[in-house]
Amino acid sequence: MLHMLDVQNGDQVLEIGTGTGWNAALLSHRLGSDRVTTVEVDPALADQATGNLKAVGLEPRTVTGDGATLTVDHPLDRLLATCSVRRVSPRWVANMKAGGVLLLPWESPWLCYGLLRLTVDSDGIASGRFHPHSAFMLMRGQRTDLRIFRDVVREEHQPDESTTDLSPWAVTGDNWAAQFAIGLQLPDVWFTWHEAPDVDGVTSRLWVATTDAASWAAVDYDGQTNDRSPSGSTAPADCGAKWRPPTTGGRATAVPARRTSA
Repeated sequence: MLHMLDVQNGDQVLEIGTGTGWNAALLSHRLGSDRVTTVEVDPALADQATGNLKAVGLEPRTVTGDGATLTVDHPLDRLLATCSVRRVSPRWVANMKAGGVLLLPWESPWLCYGLLRLTVDSDGIASGRFHPHSAFMLMRGQRTDLRIFRDVVREEHQPDESTTDLSPWAVTGDNWAAQFAIGLQLPDVWFTWHEAPDVDGVTSRLWVATTDAASWAAVDYDGQTNDRSPSGSTAPADCGAKWRPPTTGGRATAVPARRTSA
């Protein structure tokens, strides 16, 4: 990631997600501590990082707070996040010089995978491309509150049900880049595994949902496999009335959405 950031002598750099201070130390060693600002949302981690940095003679500007809302007092040449994001803060782009680079680990609710490298032009427009690979904790201010099956499904729901033999490999196979691309196109689709040991024939459940549309859909995986669909494999499904459950031998349920919290 630091190679992709491509810092140059004299650059002003902002790091979002100080952690232990490791990246901030490397950047400070490369550019000088006065050229590096690093922000950490967790006060305990921020204190630890400050101590780690001072112990090796480096003192970048360290800030405790939310990196999405931080305003710097000087234009930036480079911005690096060491947490995954689902959207680009307009404030980040506004803080950049023309020609400045942002490097952001990207996550959709479907898959955490890509590195987004953006360059800001003279009109203040950021554009760029995704690159593989990344896996970071999601930025705290962008995390969804839908974490488990019971955040959406309620006992009183009366779903429509259907079954399918559609193989998940018919959509993307094991191509993570293709799965990531589908996740970008369907930002309201998400999944997780939910253990259901009390349900006969069900070892785990893959479920997907739209958080802002009129319905959700869930898939019970019955453990059956065929040559095209190894046990435990997953693939995205299309949203809306045309949905087909992405399992082999699975039972899909779908009902109108009712936003709830567990």
